[in-house]
Formats: sequence, structure tokens, C-alpha cells
Amino acid sequence: MLNIAAWIRQAGGGLMMTGGKHSYGPGGYFKSELEPVMPVSMELRQEHRKLALAIVVVLDRSGSMNASVGFGKTKMDLANLATAEVLAMLSPMDEFGVIAVDSSAHRILDLASVEESRSQRQRILGIQSMGGGIFVYNGLLNAVDMIKDAQSMTKHIILFSDAADSEQPGKYKELLAECTKAGITVSVIGLGKPTDSDAAFIEDVAFRGQGRCFFTESAEELPRLFAQDTFVVARSSFLDEPTPVKTTAALISVLGTQFDMPMPIGGYNLCYLRDQASLGAVTIDEYEAPVIASWPVGVGRALCYTPQVDGPFTGSIANWNRLGDFYSSMARWVAGDQSDLGPDMLLTQEVKDGSCTIKLYLDPERQSQSLTDLPEVVTLFGTPGKSPQTRKMSMRYLDADTLVADFAIDGTDTYLSTVNIEGHGSTPLWPVCLPYSPEFQPVQDEKGELTLKKLASATGGKERLSLPDIWNDIPKQKQIIYIGRWLLITAVILLLLEVFQRRTGLIATISNIRRIFKRQKEQEVEAEPVTQKVRSTKPKKPRKKSAKQTKQKPAAKKKEETPAESQLFSAMSTARRKAKARTRKK
Repeated sequence: MLNIAAWIRQAGGGLMMTGGKHSYGPGGYFKSELEPVMPVSMELRQEHRKLALAIVVVLDRSGSMNASVGFGKTKMDLANLATAEVLAMLSPMDEFGVIAVDSSAHRILDLASVEESRSQRQRILGIQSMGGGIFVYNGLLNAVDMIKDAQSMTKHIILFSDAADSEQPGKYKELLAECTKAGITVSVIGLGKPTDSDAAFIEDVAFRGQGRCFFTESAEELPRLFAQDTFVVARSSFLDEPTPVKTTAALISVLGTQFDMPMPIGGYNLCYLRDQASLGAVTIDEYEAPVIASWPVGVGRALCYTPQVDGPFTGSIANWNRLGDFYSSMARWVAGDQSDLGPDMLLTQEVKDGSCTIKLYLDPERQSQSLTDLPEVVTLFGTPGKSPQTRKMSMRYLDADTLVADFAIDGTDTYLSTVNIEGHGSTPLWPVCLPYSPEFQPVQDEKGELTLKKLASATGGKERLSLPDIWNDIPKQKQIIYIGRWLLITAVILLLLEVFQRRTGLIATISNIRRIFKRQKEQEVEAEPVTQKVRSTKPKKPRKKSAKQTKQKPAAKKKEETPAESQLFSAMSTARRKAKARTRKK
């Protein structure tokens, strides 16, 4: 309904509402977003009423009602406001009472006349959530006890409960059976979904109470639902009696021709004409109620036809031979005049690269060379379930014969644009949205490269299409490396080595041994002859030893120490003496 209302006001849409037992007030349109658009009001006035009505509202004030719904309001605050709206709809001859329930029932307002109860409005608005769950049986039992002694012929209970937190069924079946015998009806308004844990229970309460059951997940809907149930209970907003009708002169301006409506209608929704609305037809009865009412709304228009178009309450007018033309004439007026841009103009709309572009082409050979004012584009956009937003922009000249307006399309929003051209009316365009996210669009040849070039040029950057070249162009910069930690570690290692050397002398000994072996190796290399004598390959004859040589053996020579061995033993002896000397000193 919110989207339809915005579409009518901003985009030039049209609304035609017809009547019936489930339309207007009984259909839930009272206090709705569509009501301000309609040329008739739907409040329950005293002249609507034939019988007095007694209503007791049973409110859930459990802990779940303390949840915030935004704007500093809680669920409890909106339930209180809905209860106050029911009180405002009733007439002075009615009776009203309020009970708040958590784990027990609390009487906020005893059943009394509406005149007395209206002075207690602030007590209703001040009901607070007190925690715990809602004990349904306790609430119903106290409501029945309160309403059974009412003076009114029509007795009704409205139970408001959390669909996921309704406890204590108790003997509700027996209690509701007694209510039926006493003529008491019970309706239930459940905050939640029909799939919630206690939804089946409260649906059964409404069924056995011969009332209605409403579910809503939005607490903002509570005032409308409370009012809708009150309309249905009053049962006097739809009059189902044959009623003659007369048309007015204003009907010709709306339909473009005269219709007399010679036969009576079978029933109608009793409403009231708003100020500045046009009355096309009126009932000939005590109410003189509007049958056809119309008016412009923003750039759109709305028409209300309060009788039933086709059904059991259409009446004998269903046999009227001009009824089809009559209905279609009203529908044509609601649809509005079709925009005629003429042969000199053409409108186009295109979605490309994540944006919507609207262009107005002007005929180069047109008689009028320019427009008086720049055309205006009004765009409605939004996501389902949320309030629509409006964006307005003026078109600009792309060249001498083309005007353009463009805007980005975001996410899953749907965009509906209307172009207003002075002297040519409003031209609605088709709704558009993104078929898929722009980054998933197939790549076109050289398109990406051109985009990067434009981006670099627009931002004062440099085109870099080769990755290795980027590193070559990076300017040299001085870099400070802190070596204090490594110097400290080196100093500690050297200190430990120095202590180790002083204690053992092993490092110096190892160093001396390495020098000795290195020197020995050098001497061996120097002593090696450059050339060697070539020995004869002929075998030598063994010489006979003389008797002297055989008897006398040479004395074994004592093995002489090499200089290297002598130095090694000397170094080791020196290290041993130093170690013993330190040990004795210690």
C-alpha cells in the first residue's frame, strides 16, 4: 500500500477502489497508507451505528513486548496506541474496557461508557511491559467476567498476544463455549507468524470465539488491525440494502459523458466525502453518502466507487445496458491521459554498465527550437518491504537536439521513472533494475584498458600496464637498518669466548696446532723433487752377501722427533702448565 501511494503521488499512477463487505473500513484500509490518497474518509461516525457495542481489549504486556521497534518506541507502545485508536472509533453509546496480562490479569480500565473512558486515554498509553509470559486463560476469564454484564447488545473481546509466547491455555475451550452461548465474540491479533510455536493455539481461540485472527510481524501494523476488527464487529459500515442513486454534473467532467444510473445499487460502504474532492454520484437515503468520488493526488489521481462492482450486493443495476461503458469510463479516467509527445520528440531508456540513461530526442527540423523549461525526471526506487524513496533531477542538453538524465542503479532496488515535460504532461517509463552485478558483466575487447586509461587521466595518475616496469620506476629511498641488537649479541659472544680462553687456553692451543700442521705441510711440498729418476725396468740380479755382512747386523737407530712433533708437545706442555698455575692460584 505504501508503494502504491507513492506511485500515485510521484509517478502519476491511478487508483480506483470499489466496495464490498471486505473493502474500505472492514478491509483494513482505515488508518492505512492508502487512506490519505482516497477522496473519502472511513471513520465510524455515530450515524453509522444502529446498535451499541461493548469492547474489552486484552493486552499482552509480557517481557517480549519491551522490544524496541525504532524511533524510541517499543511493541508495548504501539499496542497501547492501537487500543487508544479503538476507543477513538467508538461512539458515546458504546462501552469500553482494558485488561493487561502477564502471568496474571490487571484491570487498567473497568468497563464503562466511552465518554467516561476517553478521559483515561493516558492510562492506556502508559501501560508498561512487566516481564514473564502472557497467561491467555487468565486474560480471557477476566475479560468475560467484565463484559458479561454490559448493557450493549453486541459484545466483543479483542485479544492481543505474542504468537511465540502465549502460555496457559487452561480450560479455554469450555470458556469460549460459554462465550458463544452468551453472545460474546473473541478476535485475536497475534504479533508474529502463523508458523510460530503458539500460533495454532491463538488461531483456535479465534475460531472457537467466532471472531477473526490476524498475524503481523510489524508492530506498526497494530493500529490498522485493531481498527479493522472494530469495523467488522460494528457491521454497519457496509449497508446491504437496495439504494437508489443520483448522479451530479461533476460526473460529466470526470467520465466525459453523462450517466444517469437509473437502477438502484444493492449495497455500499458508508463513507464521507473529503474536502476538495469531486462528488460524481450520491445515495438517495438518509445518509446521502458518496457513491462516486474522485480527485487528483500529486501527479496522479484516485477514484472511489463505494458499491460492489460484481457480486451478491451489486443490485439491479447489474442489468443496466450501459454498465460496462460506465465502469470502463471510470477506469479510463483513473488511468489518466496518455502522454502525447507528438512527432517532434522521442523518449528512450537504457540500462548499461550499472546506470540508467534516459534520453529525449528532439527533431532537428522542429518548429520550436527549444523547450521553455528543462524536463524533470522523477524516479521512485526501493526494495520490497521498505518505504520507497524519491529522486528528482532535471535533464541536461547533451547536444542541440538531445537531452539526457542518468543515475546509478544500486543493489536489488527497482527504479520507476516519470518524465514531466511542460506542455506535454507526464510520461511514465517502464521499471528497471540490474539483471546482475556490474562486475559480472562479460568483458569486451579493450574496454578494460580504455577504462583504466580514463581513470588514470581523470585522477592525474600514470598508465601502468606492465607489472615489471612498476618496480623499475620505484624511486630509490634511504633505508635505515638498526644494528645495535646484532652488535650487542656479537659483544656478548666475544666476551664469553674471552672468558673461555682465559680459563682453558684451548683456543690458542688449537690455533697453534693448526699453524704447526700448516707449516709442516708447506715444508713437505718444498722438499718434494721436481723430477724423479727413471728406474730401469730390467730386474736386478740379487747380490750375494758376504759373510761379514751376514753376521753383522747394524744397530737400530733411535727414532728422531720431527720439528713439528717437538713444537706440538711443547705447546701442549705450555698449556698444561698454565692451566695448573691458574688452578693453584684459584
